[in-house]
Amino acid sequence: MSFGHELNALLFYLIPTYVMYLWFFPLEKKIKNVWLIVVLFLINAFFYDYCDGQFHLDENHNVFDWRRFTSSIATSVTYSVVFFAFYSVKNLYLKQEKLDAVFKEKEKAKYEGLKSQVNPHFLFNTLNTIYASALKTDEATADMILKLSNNFRYLFHEGQKESVSLSDEIDHLKDYIGLQKERLKNKILVEINEQVEDRSVTIAPL
Repeated sequence: MSFGHELNALLFYLIPTYVMYLWFFPLEKKIKNVWLIVVLFLINAFFYDYCDGQFHLDENHNVFDWRRFTSSIATSVTYSVVFFAFYSVKNLYLKQEKLDAVFKEKEKAKYEGLKSQVNPHFLFNTLNTIYASALKTDEATADMILKLSNNFRYLFHEGQKESVSLSDEIDHLKDYIGLQKERLKNKILVEINEQVEDRSVTIAPL
């Protein structure tokens, strides 16, 4: 067979194959468009049979033959099936890449979360150490360190919740006000009046 004859055959086999690969396979609702694919395969087979006949003018090839026509469709379908295998493998690979990316992001977020927990714990532990040391020298200093530690702990833990008990919120406010009173000892006068019927009710923190 001549090069032109083989090129002609390859062209007509690849047309339906690439239409399937680039358009039909990615469709979400394939069943609705099956009739278009059937029409495409039939038209492609008719044109292929006609063009192929131009290379066999001396062989009665221009007579329509159902066996030749069916063989042409079967070959195109076989090409499409092979390309569907390629398409499926490619999709599996891309999905796996996405899953790997999501997993890496999840691990990164977990790592960042652990880092954010380590820093406050380091602060609390250090404050507790200073508090123990300050008890030996000045009780007022120790009390301030304890209030500061409680404030940080409340901000980092209770402050992240949707609701906290009113009792915890009041204690946090008293610690905060106590620190400000010590800091501004000679500049301000603070009075706190507390009238609470039920300290166990929950409110939004901070």
